[in-house]
Amino acid sequence: MNDHLRVSRPMISAHQPAYFPWLGLLHKIHSADLFIIFDCVSLENGSFVNRNRFRNPSAGISWLTLPVDRKTGRSKVGGSEKPFSELIRICDCLVTPKADWRRKHLEHIRHSYRRTPFFNTLFPSVEECLMRHEINADLTALCIDTTLLLARFMGIETPVMRSSQMNLCGAREHRVLDMVLKAGGSSFLFGALGRNYAEPDFFIKAGVQPLVQDFTLPESERELPPLSALDFLFRHGPDIQKAFSGGRILEL
Repeated sequence: MNDHLRVSRPMISAHQPAYFPWLGLLHKIHSADLFIIFDCVSLENGSFVNRNRFRNPSAGISWLTLPVDRKTGRSKVGGSEKPFSELIRICDCLVTPKADWRRKHLEHIRHSYRRTPFFNTLFPSVEECLMRHEINADLTALCIDTTLLLARFMGIETPVMRSSQMNLCGAREHRVLDMVLKAGGSSFLFGALGRNYAEPDFFIKAGVQPLVQDFTLPESERELPPLSALDFLFRHGPDIQKAFSGGRILEL
C-alpha cells in the first residue's frame, strides 16, 4: 500500500468469482477489510469466472475450464435450464456434469507441479477442495472455495461475503455504492479497470473514498501470461511479501 495515502476504513473491495484466481485478486482481498464476491451479475463468455491458466511443462500454458454449457446453461432457477441469452446470473449457475472435470483438473495440476517445492504441502488441500464438490457444483460456491484455499494458505484472513445475498439496488456504479454502504464501508477499492469507468465524484459525494489497485506481478512471474496463483504458491510457498511486492493502493 502507498504509505503516503490515507485510507478511510473499513475498506471494501469486490470482484466476480474466480476459479483459482491470479495473485492480483489475492492482493485485492488482502488489502480490504471486507471482500465481496460480486456474483449478482451475468456470466460473460471468456471471463475468468469458470477458467484460468496453469503451467504446462510441454506447452507453456494450459487452460483449465469448469464446463458451463453456453447453449443451455444449467441454472438453479426453478431447477430448469435457461439459454445464456437470458443473462443468467453467476450465482444461479451450476457446473455442467458432462464428465468428471475434477479428476481431469487434478491430474493436470499434479503432472505440472509434482516436482515443485511446495507440492506435497499444498496439493492435498487442492484435491480435497475440488473433490468435496459434486461434478454439478454451484459455480460461485466452488470459486469461493478455491479462492479461500489460496488466500488462507497465504495467511490472508479477510472476511468474504456474496453480493447476491445483499439485495442490491441500481446498476453499475449505483449498485457498487449500494453494496459499499450496506457493508458499512468508508472506502472502496476498484481493480485496475476501474480507471476506465468509475466516476470518483459520485462516490466522494456519498462519503465513500474511491481507490484503485495498481498491481504488477513479481519479476520472476512475468515469463508467461498471468497464471493462477497456484503456480506461484507451488513454487514459492506462502511468501506474501514477494507475491505482493508489486502491489499498491492509489487514489482514483
